[in-house]
Amino acid sequence: MVELIRFWRSSGRQRSFFPAYQLSDFQSDGIMRGLRPSDILIARWRGQIVGTMAAWDQMSFRQTVVQGYGDLLKRLRPLINAWSRLRSMPELPGIGQSLALRLAALPIINSEHSDCFPILLQALRQLCSGSRHRYLVLGLTEHDRLHQVLPRLPGQVYRTRLCLVRWPDTPESQVDNYLQASFLRQYPPYLELGSL
Repeated sequence: MVELIRFWRSSGRQRSFFPAYQLSDFQSDGIMRGLRPSDILIARWRGQIVGTMAAWDQMSFRQTVVQGYGDLLKRLRPLINAWSRLRSMPELPGIGQSLALRLAALPIINSEHSDCFPILLQALRQLCSGSRHRYLVLGLTEHDRLHQVLPRLPGQVYRTRLCLVRWPDTPESQVDNYLQASFLRQYPPYLELGSL
């Protein structure tokens, strides 16, 4: 884990809001709790780590439970699920059931090796296939260079907004600098969905 943390700290500098991970973050009470070393995929180039991605199962302490469906989706759900079964795709769960998902955590790729991202993502999909998890969720911002090499995969894109919050004593100029599009393109925000 020490080598991984060193890699994350080095490569994480390319992202805004990247955590300064420590070994304690991966303990039972840390921000990455439940993520085991065996869940982490590692890409190497000439013996050096150039990329990571992990399948984070949070079902033991955090779940997304379906509370209901809109009228149209409620009526179409049996047809959608029949079609999904025919295509070996995940079905829409029943009301009160949780989504069987894993989070694609730690999508950290060295800037010179972006080509390993689709390979890691495909390996992660393979790792998750056949398990009780039917969904894999990955979070990237539109300016993230990994978004540019994201392979076309079956799935759903969910767009949302990131909000910038500041302390009252933060200088306005610092906030203005961050909000400039050039800064966001150069240092896109890091999204670790399991820690939000």
